[in-house]
Amino acid sequence: MRMHVCQQLGSALVMLMLGVLVLIWQGIGQDPPRAFNVRPIPERRAPEDPERADLWTLDFHFKDPRTIEVDIPGRGRRIVWYLWYQVSNDTGDDRRFSPVFIWVQTTPGREGAYRDEIIPIAVEKIQRLEDPQGLYPIHDSAKIARRPVPFVRQFDPQGKRIAYPEYVTGVATWIVATPEEIRTLPKQPGYVRNYLRPEPGDFYIYVFGLSNGFVQVDDPDGKPIIKQKALRLKFKRIGDEFRQHNDQVHFERHEWIYAPLDLQVPPR
Repeated sequence: MRMHVCQQLGSALVMLMLGVLVLIWQGIGQDPPRAFNVRPIPERRAPEDPERADLWTLDFHFKDPRTIEVDIPGRGRRIVWYLWYQVSNDTGDDRRFSPVFIWVQTTPGREGAYRDEIIPIAVEKIQRLEDPQGLYPIHDSAKIARRPVPFVRQFDPQGKRIAYPEYVTGVATWIVATPEEIRTLPKQPGYVRNYLRPEPGDFYIYVFGLSNGFVQVDDPDGKPIIKQKALRLKFKRIGDEFRQHNDQVHFERHEWIYAPLDLQVPPR
């Protein structure tokens, strides 16, 4: 009986402390503290943005790419790189986020562009690692598109904060090829060719779907092509192909650009 009462008092005390923290943060008009190691994108304009009244761009936060090892049915134990992220919406209306993540390796002789692959068993392990308390669901690139990201009006006309963003959490995942798979790549099935090369070097991660922005331009042959607004994250991975680990990755910069979805040639 005494233990039950103590547990109830402990739970009430935790809720009271959380309530006090929220009131403090509301009083100073700032966002509540974010998760550890989360990088915000402070601005959302691109130099090529067209003059459109209906142009919108979602808010994006992310953690540097990390690795896990996971047993994937039919493929064995694999190393998987993943990008954890959150999106929120202050654009005036609910928006559907249908993401496309493309990892572009730019090291000369090892260039390649690789779309993220949906790996349910990897997402389950990432959920346990990133959110062991189970406070928020982590979605893969297909599930996060099923429901719109809700619009939240955060400030009243006088600029006073009235609400905080509602963050939707997702993850993009890529399998790493083994040295043997790279050596015999022409003989490998198609899905293996979308595996990341294991060598270190510079790479970008393109995030499409955060905006409705697009432009039409002519290619070198005069044919029109559509470029979509994308967030480009630049990283450098040090080390060698025999070790894949979080501490090898260094974030360098971000930029908003317009690019075609069918990225084939890495940027310079």
